[in-house]
Amino acid sequence: MERMLIWGAAGLLAAAVMIIPLAESGPEKSRRPRGAKAALAAARGEEIKWGEERIAGRKGSERTIIRPELPNYICIGFSRHLDMPPNMKKDYYSLVREVTVPARVSLVSRGAPVTSSDPAPLGELTLVTDGDKAGDDGYFVDLQPGCQWVQIDLGAPREMWLIWTWMYFKAQVYYKDVIIAVANEADFRDARIVFNNDDDNTSGMGAGSDESWLETNCGHPVRLNGVTGRYVRLYSNGRNCDDTNHWIEVEIYGR
Repeated sequence: MERMLIWGAAGLLAAAVMIIPLAESGPEKSRRPRGAKAALAAARGEEIKWGEERIAGRKGSERTIIRPELPNYICIGFSRHLDMPPNMKKDYYSLVREVTVPARVSLVSRGAPVTSSDPAPLGELTLVTDGDKAGDDGYFVDLQPGCQWVQIDLGAPREMWLIWTWMYFKAQVYYKDVIIAVANEADFRDARIVFNNDDDNTSGMGAGSDESWLETNCGHPVRLNGVTGRYVRLYSNGRNCDDTNHWIEVEIYGR
């Protein structure tokens, strides 16, 4: 009797191995774990995890899904002018809530030291990396008018795959000449520009081809390709309604 039970369980497992891959279809099929390990987990009634974990033992399939905590939506009115930039899709809002990056990529900027081009900004520079993305007054750094920057020191060179920014989003605004540069030297003599939406070279760092966007509580993700550096500098040159510059939060994801 015991031998029959053992062979019966083995038969069910073999059937599960044959059936599970055939039962899946569509785009999800290639992303789900397959094989004997997945079949055994299914036979036990266990949840088969996928997405952030290694799939089918292939390094190329490793992924991490970044879903940052988003602040509450706040809107006090419209500040949009008719002079929308030519490098922005009409009424383009950045509403992305998650981004897929390679495995083992995580937030590396929380609590990192911040400096700026403004010697006396309104608001503590620590607000830029403190993790609080609230859009109310007192939760952002206000820099002098004109082209200004904030700079984040990651403490050591990092392989970066994603930079997520939050600027002032209580009104319908866009910021001009947003440029992001990465460097290994604090003086940025070895800087590499990884994002640039200054289409007419107003800030003097070269004309960029990246698009502008209207600010929301979702912030704006900038995808990178694994560029390595210790320092990240983020420029802006006022917004569509005035010359002020505001940074609520910057999150850098790397490994």
